[in-house]
Amino acid sequence: MSKKSKNLVTLNHLPGILLASEAECERWVEAGLIPVAERRTFQKRGRKFDAPMFDPDAVAELASKVPGWRAQQGGMPEASRRDGADQPPDEAAYRRRQNILAPVRRNTGLYVAEDIRKIESGRWKPERVFAGYRAVFGMPMQILPDSAPIDIAIEYAFAEPPEVAAVALSPARVGQAELASASAVLEAKLVEVRDATFAACEQELAGWRDELETYLDAFEDADERNAILGGIRSALDRLDRIHASDKGGPAGAGRKLRQKLDEYRSKAATRRLRHLREAQIREASGYERYAASGEINSTVGDQADRVAAVREVFGARPGTAFDELDGLTVTLADGAWFNLRASNTEPLLRLNVEAADADAVAVLRDEVLAIVRA
Repeated sequence: MSKKSKNLVTLNHLPGILLASEAECERWVEAGLIPVAERRTFQKRGRKFDAPMFDPDAVAELASKVPGWRAQQGGMPEASRRDGADQPPDEAAYRRRQNILAPVRRNTGLYVAEDIRKIESGRWKPERVFAGYRAVFGMPMQILPDSAPIDIAIEYAFAEPPEVAAVALSPARVGQAELASASAVLEAKLVEVRDATFAACEQELAGWRDELETYLDAFEDADERNAILGGIRSALDRLDRIHASDKGGPAGAGRKLRQKLDEYRSKAATRRLRHLREAQIREASGYERYAASGEINSTVGDQADRVAAVREVFGARPGTAFDELDGLTVTLADGAWFNLRASNTEPLLRLNVEAADADAVAVLRDEVLAIVRA
């Protein structure tokens, strides 16, 4: 390989040489304004692709021509630039879609944007492809009986309506009337998706609440029922959003919400019932019911750091089980367990310990507190 070939650079180096954006450099390469010295084959994520290589000295000599290239691009009439005529198809469609989206956001107050995805295409970099629109909307929903509604956010990806695509991809000039008409179509589609999605979620929630009440009625102890409800509430506090798309439709969003709630209920019940069974086994074996420490509060500077430190210490012990549904719950091989959770309003960590007797509680309590307060 020659010395010149060794010094070749990739497309990523061109912006620094020409003092231009990467998009401009890509456009000038495709137009043949920047000569390609050779092409090389690279492998990325198990796939091979060809990339152009450039002579940095030859590229540097072209720097004086950059203003002229930009002038040629920007020298078209203002009306043509505004409606997208004579622009590259992708750039024209992007500008039109932004003009279509602006009044939709303003009128609905919802977040909606283009759904741009990267795909491996064999070029020197992944291609960014328009795949439709992505909207995020939220609404208070009654999740648990006799509880305040909870805001549930849904992110919904949907295809571009044909009427909107016809305007965005039109090869001719597009006026304000066509853009306004496309905005109205897109807004109607967005409102339809939002309303249908929430209707589907409410329908699923009605059935889920009935099932939950039947499920809780099987527990005679009110403390058990409240513990399960508390576990579900704690999990809902960490729920980010429900993802849905045209593939599953609004009904799919409702099913995903219900599946998530079933998962929260199952985990909350499993955790509580496991502790109950352990206590029952000890009682049947002649042991007294677990002794408990009560809630102990510790002021800390970094809640997450102290919880991680506790997990690290007890994770090295064989037979230790962890549950993070409501804070960090650690169950030891001998059946003793403790729960360490952060306060949402104060810089506190709250500790509860249960073990076979008061002495075992005191030993485990002091060990955990030594780590938390270190």
